[in-house]
Amino acid sequence: MMALSLGFDPIFPPWVLVGLAILFAAFSALLLLRRARGSLIRTLFFAALILALSNPHLVQEDRTALSDITVAMVDRSASNRIGDRESETDKAIDALRANIQATGGELRVIESDRKADRTELFGPLAAALADVPPDRLSAALLITDGRIDDISRGEALTAAERPIHSLLIGNRKAPDRRIEVIRAPEFGLVDRPVTIELRIEEDNIPESGPVALTIRRFDKAPQQRMVMPGVPFEITLTPERRGEMLVDVSVETAPDETVLVNNRALFSVNAVRDRLRVLLVSGEPHPGERVWRDTLKSDPAVDLIHFTILRLPTSQDPTPVSQLSLIPFPTERLFSEQLEDFDLVIFDRYSCAGCWMCGISPIFCPMWKGAAQSLSPMDRNMPSL
Repeated sequence: MMALSLGFDPIFPPWVLVGLAILFAAFSALLLLRRARGSLIRTLFFAALILALSNPHLVQEDRTALSDITVAMVDRSASNRIGDRESETDKAIDALRANIQATGGELRVIESDRKADRTELFGPLAAALADVPPDRLSAALLITDGRIDDISRGEALTAAERPIHSLLIGNRKAPDRRIEVIRAPEFGLVDRPVTIELRIEEDNIPESGPVALTIRRFDKAPQQRMVMPGVPFEITLTPERRGEMLVDVSVETAPDETVLVNNRALFSVNAVRDRLRVLLVSGEPHPGERVWRDTLKSDPAVDLIHFTILRLPTSQDPTPVSQLSLIPFPTERLFSEQLEDFDLVIFDRYSCAGCWMCGISPIFCPMWKGAAQSLSPMDRNMPSL
């Protein structure tokens, strides 16, 4: 489209032209009042001079209308690829593109990550809308099955007065049973109960009473319990060792249910000890004992028990036992009965080669074999100094 208009590009600043115009107008009025010869010609000359100093010119504009932009955010998550949902999504995009192109508009399609564990649509949509001028935005559209994990980010878009439309894919009346997590702690203490709160939700499923819930743990037999859909319930588990405890919870499949991904939930609880119980055994008194004690006691999370061997069970002393103040080192009680109570055992200047207890190698020593077997697989890998 072409348009003509009159424009001005003054040679002098506007205030100079205004001052000259006022001065010429007053002078011309005075000449006209006195009816001086040539007053009309002088007035026309002054007007032509002011007009010439304004530098008038014709402006020709060639305008091209820009197309409106429609942004479509397409859900490509696993839940939107079940059954015929992906083909329905592609048909919706093709129909939308044909309709927009017929009206001279522009369609920009953004797809979510197929391999992502979460369905995030509003974040990529906000990034795409940032590149679109507000006066060219026609509409923002979500093509999804309705399962969106970052829906809270959509509030920022609506607050910025950018309306968002949605096109839901799939059968609204399809039965679906899923596990919703209400509360699941990420950390727990060893030998302390950990509570996970869940709820079973159902859509388009007739009420049929309690459903079977299966709880699986590593190295544990599966447990089953009956729970009522729509009612929150708790699962109490007790970590038995340090490290990651994996819990797999699944609910039975409803009749004619097609989406089975949300029938299962996997939790990870990192189990730690409240206090680290350390046993320090010093084979003989020496100045370095204080370094060990000060180092270990400087950490408030360490519970230290220290033995210094002053009298061996094999020590020969003619003094009557009733007159001795030193008891023999409690080897049997410490290593056979109470060894599992400690998380770390440190041997300081402790010699067992040609074992002073029985005179045989530690490889064949039954006490050391029993101590090694009593440790858990994780504790066996723990270094002893």
